Amino acid sequence: MGPVPVESVLESRFCQKCQEIVSEGPDTKELLERRTHYADSERFLQAVQQGCYICSWTWRDYRWTKSHGRGVPRPVHHTMYEWSDSRLLQPDHNSLELVILVFDKAGTRQARRACFWFLDSALEGDCPSSFTTCAYISADRFPRTIRGKLNVSMRSEETFFLIRQWIQECHGKHPECQLSTNQRKLPTRLVKVEATTKSSKISAKICHSEGLPKATPYLTLSHCWGSTKFLTTTRANLSSFETALPASSLSRTFQDALFATVNLGFQYIWIDSLCIVQDDPKDWEKEALLMHDVYRNSSCNISASGFSNGAEGFILDERRINPAPMAVSFHRRPSRSKSSACQNATKKAYQMIYGYPWQELHRGVIFRRAWTLQEQFLVSVLINRGLRSKSNYQANNTVHFEDHQVYWECKRTIASEAWPCGWQDTSLGQLFRKHFQSSFQLNLKSDSSDNVSFDYSSQMSTVASID
Repeated sequence: MGPVPVESVLESRFCQKCQEIVSEGPDTKELLERRTHYADSERFLQAVQQGCYICSWTWRDYRWTKSHGRGVPRPVHHTMYEWSDSRLLQPDHNSLELVILVFDKAGTRQARRACFWFLDSALEGDCPSSFTTCAYISADRFPRTIRGKLNVSMRSEETFFLIRQWIQECHGKHPECQLSTNQRKLPTRLVKVEATTKSSKISAKICHSEGLPKATPYLTLSHCWGSTKFLTTTRANLSSFETALPASSLSRTFQDALFATVNLGFQYIWIDSLCIVQDDPKDWEKEALLMHDVYRNSSCNISASGFSNGAEGFILDERRINPAPMAVSFHRRPSRSKSSACQNATKKAYQMIYGYPWQELHRGVIFRRAWTLQEQFLVSVLINRGLRSKSNYQANNTVHFEDHQVYWECKRTIASEAWPCGWQDTSLGQLFRKHFQSSFQLNLKSDSSDNVSFDYSSQMSTVASID
């Protein structure tokens, strides 16, 4: 049997080599057989710079391994590929996986396998009104809806409309995520944010929560401080900050947090270094002990998960890599093979997408920084304790801003811009939870009294008590 042709491919997102590989498709004799992708690193890196979907994701995997994996990989010498008939993904449907492997000069693999799923999709049906383009996946292991196109900017109304939907659905339809206000306490201070009606400028100030209703909704921010100095609240500037924050002098991350607050329809947000007086030991000690309540009682946590310092910001005008799937049509030819990837079939539609999205979520730098890890551990322990005791209060829902897309996480589900309807009620959704738990609880030691110790190996050691 000859190769399986592809009838339509978005060629602008493939380099010539990857276009040829996908256009030819898998030969029956080729499944699990490694073949040359790029014989030298120069042409591979040129394809990365040109924005090839497959090469860019492969290079991203290699770079992550080089920065954060075990050991330091050697320079890329060549890359190879293989096709597999992945019944793990969709046991009852045709499903293919394309794997790209990176090797050094000695032929030793240097990074995790970069996997690309070709998911059997049914294009019938109406898209939800909030999605401009979508497709439907014909398998119970996956959410039914996958986004076919994403706005290049994460600052777009499209992105924030989706986040607002996630928040509204969680608050309105997830009993396990409901927040009790009976014993709720607001943070001592909040940042009050307002957008002027005649311009796009945002104004903000530090305010005390005294006098605000208990049910006042507010957001929280998790972020990496980094080594770059940024403006914080001190005893010297507290009084002026209570009149007005110099928004243009704040870090990019804080400016983005104010932007997110307004565009998500909130008026208040808690930001650690603005709401705690940084050079006042007594204030710091008092507020640090209340931090678990601050996060537990927030309506949603905004997490700059993919960014290492405040100078970067976290709402990108242009995504660093495109996470949207690509529509591909295979036309199956008759075959005597028993492989489900090569059965007799007519023209079929597939969605090609970078695989194993749960791993990409928790590569964010925020999960490797000690202070923000402490915040995430506190949230995680509260979630687990709430589930054990069936309490009515809610630990944080979190919106994770990575450099390629936004993720949503709550007790019910985990979703993303590419998979907007979430992974609940899917068997593969359990893998999200498994990796989520292990990412937040790397070296977590907890006893029955909820005393939690944090072991950051050679980085830092901190002890927190959750009473």
